[in-house]
Amino acid sequence: MPQPRCACGALLTHEVDWCLRCYAPVSEDAEEPAPEHFTSAAADARKARERSHIGVGKWDATVVTYGLAGRLIGTVVVTLPLLWFVYWLVPFGFVGVVCWFVVFPRMLRDLWRRADRL
Repeated sequence: MPQPRCACGALLTHEVDWCLRCYAPVSEDAEEPAPEHFTSAAADARKARERSHIGVGKWDATVVTYGLAGRLIGTVVVTLPLLWFVYWLVPFGFVGVVCWFVVFPRMLRDLWRRADRL
């Protein structure tokens, strides 16, 4: 008897309810092997096409990003240490300002990045 396979081509065990590769629910008809032309690359391309139709803009909150309010609050929170370093400029504040200009752009870039570009 051949091992059951998911539509993405992953081998399944009888204990799982979800495919461990594509997270699709395992159906009862998963006993027959998948067609040879349907590989994991085809499943990845299908998922990419489905994902491209989901309109996720820069202002939308997702599971891994903040919405507009969260991004504005995050920008203020990220800017506060810089203001503190500038206020106490002598002598350690100067080092903090120099180091913060290395960290600050990267933090803002990651904070404001669109979810589909992560």
